Amino acid sequence: MPKYANTTLPTIVLPHGGPWVRDKWEFSSGYFVPIAHYFANRGYAVLQPNFRGSTGFGKHFTSAGNKQWGIGSMQQDITDGVHYLIAQGITDKNRVGIMGGSYGGFAALAGATFTPDLYKAVISYVGPSDLNVFMASFPEAYRPYLGNFYAAIGDPAIEADRKDMAARSPINFIDNIKAPIMLIQGANDPRVPQEQSELIAKALFNAQLPVEYILAKNEGHGFIQHNNKLASIIAMERFFAKHLGGTKSDSDDPDLVNHLATLTVDVSTL
Repeated sequence: MPKYANTTLPTIVLPHGGPWVRDKWEFSSGYFVPIAHYFANRGYAVLQPNFRGSTGFGKHFTSAGNKQWGIGSMQQDITDGVHYLIAQGITDKNRVGIMGGSYGGFAALAGATFTPDLYKAVISYVGPSDLNVFMASFPEAYRPYLGNFYAAIGDPAIEADRKDMAARSPINFIDNIKAPIMLIQGANDPRVPQEQSELIAKALFNAQLPVEYILAKNEGHGFIQHNNKLASIIAMERFFAKHLGGTKSDSDDPDLVNHLATLTVDVSTL
């Protein structure tokens, strides 16, 4: 949280990826921990929930997330965290956004579709939008982990699982969405392919819903190139400032602003 806050705050919910990891009370060089500090500096409260399915709290806590993606206990824990901050007078209920990467990106899209009145701005960073397509296109290199994903999400070869995954996939509930959405994707992502962002980008555009799409052609599952990272941060900062009313820099590096323009996709061309 920002220091010396004496009023309700715009809030960014930042569910971690994995989901088999956890956020800790420490600084890390990972992408999203500095992002939490960055947005706190910009005047936001930042919530990093360790929802059911996270690791570090015992086997039963982790397995409690099995087949709970989207509309189950994992998302409910995130929602409950937001309601708690509102009840405590920390969060302005009219200025809540959600963003995350990988699983966190999925959780952000799930927040937009399954609790549409809660969030006013949503960013999905390399997050899946269609669980059936995601599981059916599981990359060969990750096949040793496939059993874990079958248990956590579902097996597309099983009809009941396919129906369940469809019911938990944001792509199938576009009409619920009220918040503007930003999608950030690497074109070479082997874990969450570009298709996952473009499916929902096209669906949002066709539904005449506000969507922004940033695509880095030289990135994979997360940005590692310095200029791409910084340009994406500028985009996120501007997006949340516009929709949640937080502060933003008035002196962005012109080279990064120009680079951001090269990463920004006209969704109407997809």
